[in-house]
Amino acid sequence: MKKIYLLFTLFSIAQVDCNAQLLTPSNSVFTGAFYGDCVAADFNGDGKKEILVSGALPGYDGHTALYQIQDGIYTQVNSTPFTQIMYSAIGTGDLNNDGHLDFAITGNRTDTDEQVFEIYYGNGNNTFNKVTVDNIQPTIYGAIEIADFDKDGHMDILVNGMLDSGDKVTNIYLQTGNTGTFTISSAQLAGTYFSAVKVFDANSDGLPDILVTGYTNAYVPETKFYLNQGNGEFIGHNSGLQNVYFSSIDTADINGDGHQDVLISGMSDSFEPVLTAYINDGAAHFIPTGAEFIGTYYGSSRFVDYNNDGHLDILSLGSNADGDNKALLYRNNGTGGFSIDVENSNLLTPVTMSRALVFDYDNDGDTDIFLMGYKENDVATALLYTNNSVQNCIPAYQYNADSNMITNVTFGTINNTSPFQSGATPVYEDFTAISTTVAQGQTYPISVKGPSSSFPSDVMVYIDLNRNGNFNDPGESFYIGQLAPANPANATTITANITIPANASAGATKMRIIKNTNVAALSNPNAPNSINDACDTTLRAGQTEDYSLTIVASSGCNQEPGEAIGSTGCVTFTYRGQTVTYTTVRGADRNIWIQQNLGSAAIATSSTDQTAFGDLFQWGRWDDGHQLRTSTTATSPVNNNPTGIGAGNPNYYVSTPAWWNGNQLTDTWSTATPAEVTSTDGCDPCRALGEGWKMPSQTDWESIVEKELITSPAKAFDSNLKLTVGGNRDTTGSFNFTGQRGYYWSRTTSSSGAKNFYFSNAITNPSAGGPRGQGASVRCMKVGTTLSLNNNQKSKFNVYPNPTRSIVNIAIEQTDIKVKLFNALGQQVITTQSNTIDMSNMANGIYIIQIQSENGETYSQKIVKQ
Repeated sequence: MKKIYLLFTLFSIAQVDCNAQLLTPSNSVFTGAFYGDCVAADFNGDGKKEILVSGALPGYDGHTALYQIQDGIYTQVNSTPFTQIMYSAIGTGDLNNDGHLDFAITGNRTDTDEQVFEIYYGNGNNTFNKVTVDNIQPTIYGAIEIADFDKDGHMDILVNGMLDSGDKVTNIYLQTGNTGTFTISSAQLAGTYFSAVKVFDANSDGLPDILVTGYTNAYVPETKFYLNQGNGEFIGHNSGLQNVYFSSIDTADINGDGHQDVLISGMSDSFEPVLTAYINDGAAHFIPTGAEFIGTYYGSSRFVDYNNDGHLDILSLGSNADGDNKALLYRNNGTGGFSIDVENSNLLTPVTMSRALVFDYDNDGDTDIFLMGYKENDVATALLYTNNSVQNCIPAYQYNADSNMITNVTFGTINNTSPFQSGATPVYEDFTAISTTVAQGQTYPISVKGPSSSFPSDVMVYIDLNRNGNFNDPGESFYIGQLAPANPANATTITANITIPANASAGATKMRIIKNTNVAALSNPNAPNSINDACDTTLRAGQTEDYSLTIVASSGCNQEPGEAIGSTGCVTFTYRGQTVTYTTVRGADRNIWIQQNLGSAAIATSSTDQTAFGDLFQWGRWDDGHQLRTSTTATSPVNNNPTGIGAGNPNYYVSTPAWWNGNQLTDTWSTATPAEVTSTDGCDPCRALGEGWKMPSQTDWESIVEKELITSPAKAFDSNLKLTVGGNRDTTGSFNFTGQRGYYWSRTTSSSGAKNFYFSNAITNPSAGGPRGQGASVRCMKVGTTLSLNNNQKSKFNVYPNPTRSIVNIAIEQTDIKVKLFNALGQQVITTQSNTIDMSNMANGIYIIQIQSENGETYSQKIVKQ
């Protein structure tokens, strides 16, 4: 059979808000794969789940492997020679009722280039016996579900996907007893591929119902729901769920009403990626929650309580509408709303043609994440992320705390004295009800007192500075020193200073103090510290105490981003009479930009996030209140230039002639304060941010637009700048195109007034012009470092219009290029060296444009034909 190739250009998401970093890559190593499936199941019955992975390797060779965990690390098990399969689907269950988990797998076997269906019966020790079932038709690009569909006490198998003939099927095979003999059911279910299937009890009648999504034999996306009638028969049911393909399904009770709700992602019948959470009314009718998400397809979306707060959040992997890779976590606020947790999203690797697992692999009480899929540049990955939201460890001592306890801790407003009577002293004391407040960037003295019977005692302090529930992250441990040997009545005190880093996460967190006797230190004052970490179980004698801290923002933050594109910093300045702190970011142009509009409440969570639209300045004016969207209008001053405003005026000027209508090309917008303005130079509101900050020029906008590949509102938001479509305010004071277009001032003048960066779904123009009396958004920038020419940054290309109905144009600096066009099935439909492609006679759908440049490098982008 033919292999299907789909090509994508993938980019990671930039930061939009800050939260505790909860996820860290584990040390386990897996072979990366895509176009496949994975499961987590306890095949050997030891209480820990193995990970089974199958799919395509780069180069399109099949891969199937089982990994088991030992000492916290997953390693591959080679005791059973699995068939190497790609385009695969896996289902698990105890098919022969022997108490051991089995699995079924289907897909394309690459050594013989044929489709296969196989059952591996588990022996309970991670070895398996392989059986082929001749009358179960193998499929690719599909799904497998194992369940007792006819309620006879024996597990049956559902197989979905595309047959070798090209037909799409969803078949149920009923098992006779536990014999391994299967007979196809008479149930008539929609056949699909590029699909997802979910079996669950949707109407609480105790019977497994079936939800099927995917591309049909008629080449349209479809979502079908079937209610189980209790005798192995199913009837179609109007569920209210959207038609999708390249799809993913998950179910869980997200509102606590006892009914299974549904999460669906995929490509809709209007060729738009979707991600929707639906609430089940209890009768298998599903109503969208109304929460807005970035749509994804070719991925995997899952309900997961990744922050361990008791509310189910959402993980979404796959490609977005622009063909860019996404790995996004949405926090559930507990009232039905969700918001992107960008800090933790950025910890994940974006992958397409992907699968995700969410389970507690290390049994520490929180949910970990495994993902597999295609990254970019012919690279596949499979990664396990450890969740650090819970760290319930308590250090263990060989001996008790008698004569080696902590008797006093002083830190901030904490001044806690605890008993030193021997005989019943616990080795752990929970004082988390006692708290103090500390500020980012500030230094505080800490003192710890306690006896040390025969040997000196080391004292360590651990503070969960990033609030991820884990004390063992870099920079979170502080060695205070050694307490000299002394009895309780003569206990000594040691004192040190602890500095709270400027980037510590604001909010409530925990502080741990550990005291432990150091035998070697009796004869060697320079003996190494005897405390290894905050969960040390090899301690000799001493005590551990936990306290609470509240970290608050410092009075100022002026930390520049790192050199890496997308790295962030912060800047504190005065705006509208208040001290504010904005996040700054290193743009792809190597300059530093604020990551939100002046006057906005926060960094945008979407291009249409109204809280991030911010204020609208008239060109040449400053922060005096006129820029507020609620400001009143007034006639322009007699001196219709910056000198006529005086120290400031809160009115938005509307009159004829319009504000500062001379339109002299020599006018500027650059002074640092209102007192410095002249008739030809206004006060730049960006100068309030500090040394080096300024309004961008037309050239600055042209550079960032090119390097961040900003071609639409979606791309503008996906950029490191997180630009929004806040619209503008015209010279009459009316608001226009709010939520549709973005208008951003530059400091460059024009014959019509001044230049601005304007973008919409139809056009992107960093050199647009408009009257100075127009109100537009303001972004501030600061010139950063410039990399040398050999910085290995690959040139990209743009396609427009996208979507298109006919001609699509390719914008690329290089002239000697080869262009190929692939349809959604990976079939090549055009080869050309032209910068234009006529798609007017092509079927509607998704296509991939592949460019091979003159130096042999290959890039790809998605184009949608309408």
